[in-house]
Amino acid sequence: MRLLLLSGDLLVTSRVGGVAEPLHISFRSVPSMESLWATWKQFPAELVVVDLTLAGVDVEAVTEWARSLHAHVEVIAFGPHVHLKKLELAEQAGCDRVYVRGEFISQMQAILLRTASMRTNDEPRME
Repeated sequence: MRLLLLSGDLLVTSRVGGVAEPLHISFRSVPSMESLWATWKQFPAELVVVDLTLAGVDVEAVTEWARSLHAHVEVIAFGPHVHLKKLELAEQAGCDRVYVRGEFISQMQAILLRTASMRTNDEPRME
């Protein structure tokens, strides 16, 4: 599985990378919406994780873009518990899952394992 993280937070980037690597999840982090589109061309990912604290992030544009792709791309968003409006907007925008930052960080391994196993189970089986 491939994961693209849209975040400018080096701590979050480091934590996601530290969890993804032992799970054999290919990981890239991008600091802007523009770099997300550009990176996607060389690194098409099954999972896009959006940090709602990133300045200029448009989670609705990310979910619309993800839905327009031919392959299914899961979109997960997370943000601080005090930014209820941003969390609500992410849900309304159609993110597959939305987490409070602390929940995402503390449960990241389980979240990524669940996503990876769902991707494996969705793949067609050869008979």
